[in-house]
Amino acid sequence: YTRLYGIQGHIVGIKYLNPENKADEWETQAIHKFEKGYTEVLEFTSIQGEPYIRLMGPMVMTADCLKCHGHLGYKIGDIRGGVSVSVPMSPFLGLERTTRQALWISHLLIWVLGVIGFLSIAISANNRIKERAKYIDEMRLAAHVFESALEATVITDASGIIIRINPAFEELTGYTESDAKGKKSNLLKSHHHDGEFYKLLWKDLLEKGEWKGEIWNRRKNGELFVARESIVAVKDKTGKPLYYIANIQDITEKKETEMRILHLAHCDPLTDLPNRILFHDRLLHAIDQAKKDNESLALLFLDLDGFKMVNDTLGHPVGDIILGQVAARLQTMIPGSETISRFGGDEFTILLEHNPSFDYTTKIASDILNLFKEPFEILERPIFLTASIGISTYPDHGADSEALLKHADTAMYKAKTLGKNRYYFFQEELSGIEKNRLSLDTSLRLALKRKEFEVYYQPRYDVKENRIVSLEALARWAHPELGNVSPTIFIPEAEELGIISGIDKFVLTKAAHDAKELHIAGFDLTIAVNLSNRSLQEPGLTDFIQEQLASIAFPFNRLEIEITESYFLNFTKEDIQILEKLKQYGARLAIDDFGTGYSSLSYLKQLPVQVIKIDRSFLSQIEVDETDQTLVSTIISMSHTLGLRVVAEGIENEKQFHILKQMGCDEIQGYYIGRPVNVFEIRTFLLQEHLYS
Repeated sequence: YTRLYGIQGHIVGIKYLNPENKADEWETQAIHKFEKGYTEVLEFTSIQGEPYIRLMGPMVMTADCLKCHGHLGYKIGDIRGGVSVSVPMSPFLGLERTTRQALWISHLLIWVLGVIGFLSIAISANNRIKERAKYIDEMRLAAHVFESALEATVITDASGIIIRINPAFEELTGYTESDAKGKKSNLLKSHHHDGEFYKLLWKDLLEKGEWKGEIWNRRKNGELFVARESIVAVKDKTGKPLYYIANIQDITEKKETEMRILHLAHCDPLTDLPNRILFHDRLLHAIDQAKKDNESLALLFLDLDGFKMVNDTLGHPVGDIILGQVAARLQTMIPGSETISRFGGDEFTILLEHNPSFDYTTKIASDILNLFKEPFEILERPIFLTASIGISTYPDHGADSEALLKHADTAMYKAKTLGKNRYYFFQEELSGIEKNRLSLDTSLRLALKRKEFEVYYQPRYDVKENRIVSLEALARWAHPELGNVSPTIFIPEAEELGIISGIDKFVLTKAAHDAKELHIAGFDLTIAVNLSNRSLQEPGLTDFIQEQLASIAFPFNRLEIEITESYFLNFTKEDIQILEKLKQYGARLAIDDFGTGYSSLSYLKQLPVQVIKIDRSFLSQIEVDETDQTLVSTIISMSHTLGLRVVAEGIENEKQFHILKQMGCDEIQGYYIGRPVNVFEIRTFLLQEHLYS
């Protein structure tokens, strides 16, 4: 404005750092008036003989000013100078003279029209004066807006040199006007963007006259922040840039919130692993990349065995802790280049990319299973779990994500039916199982109502008494369309569906009635019934058993309840109380499948059990495997030391029978003694069996 209108403005003081800021006589007087309480001084005066309107406002000493002006003797609150603006009046006075001359000439030549001419010129002059006054007011308003703006604003010249900043810029960046003035516009450069970014920015500025976008900047203290910037070019009449004005808004908090929301949308909050959505996205991308590069993939679908029981017995908070520990173990074992996700519930998926070999895939699966050999420590108590893993590969088992996930899930289901704690690769013949699973689940829920379940009985032989002393009751399902469904299929499915308790109660009730009939017929036998872990947790179980036995006058001491070893790995005081109550009634308690769940004979001392059944996996090769012989012999010897009876299950030939007899095993069960049959066939078997006495 100095060049265009002759308006001059600068900061002055009686004491100063720069000689250019020395106050002249009028400014000195104005500063003394401020010290007396004046807030503004406006006067018509002269500068070097020329008339001026002079306006001056005070500058008060603040704490921020001390670092630069404190040594001049000022204290906080002192008047250290002022902002002085001088507007030349020569144009106005010249206009006034011209107007007066016009008035005289008009009066002399055309005195009739003098009044009209005078009024016309006077109005015109008055309008010009008002326009000039309005212009000055607008200048003041613009300066006020600039200083008071909430958005940080910086003005540079055409070469990018900073010439002005507002207080908001200082607050946002930490740079004062003295820090920034005269510096290049890259003062805030964060080095977060490459040269191409700035090249495009300047291209827009030069061609379009503006640029808007998000940019990483750096504060004076080195802290990075994200800003939304709007830069416009102020051009002259020829289109040449004179100034650049940039408005800067800090959006760091907003961006961080967006990132948190994005993280929550794609990551599991419990384990911080990718969730189902993000895993599916990565799987799609991996398949696309594998197609382009002609590579293979492997998908591992992991499900925790027995996790539902942990949730039901110990509560969801404990289950959540275990899921967190599982995730942590997986992350420490699986290479960072592979993707792990919590797919949902107690399911995890692992994606192996870039041509994983069969050996590499099986090693990963084996290593995962080995992670579960160590118990999970929760509240200073060990909790044991295992996992079942299904594996599908691209392109062998599917060309899209849906097929790969479905086939890996099917393979995992097969791993569970084979005994859990193992991995299984998808095979095409599993497709039939896959198609029938939904139908199977629906049929299983209706099977009890339709009375499709039967109870079969397998005899147990007492080695010392040389006779059949007990029968194990086993559930069998005769599906009207599928025929006989294997227990290895429907028992795990019933556990998953939560209907196993109904099947257990049916078997116990039916077995008690059949045993009562056999007892009346002269067969003095113990009946052994399996109870699932879920059934044992069901309220009112002991009352139900007592009512059923009392209704038919069946003695409790003829009932043996078989419980899988996995139940005792995570048992609580309440579980022990249930078993103690059953024992008090007279029932005999047995641990089934002993040896399959990180067995420890030491915990047997804490449990009210009288029988252990050695799992068939230790007995199937006992006639040829010396290690199995040693293990079984040790189990039998230590069990007898603890006062426990030992039953060997799965015995199929005479050689196995005699080895166990020599070891002192109490009872034998298996096809060598007799297959599971219905109640009519077991009655015939008992009548004909020459070993029975």
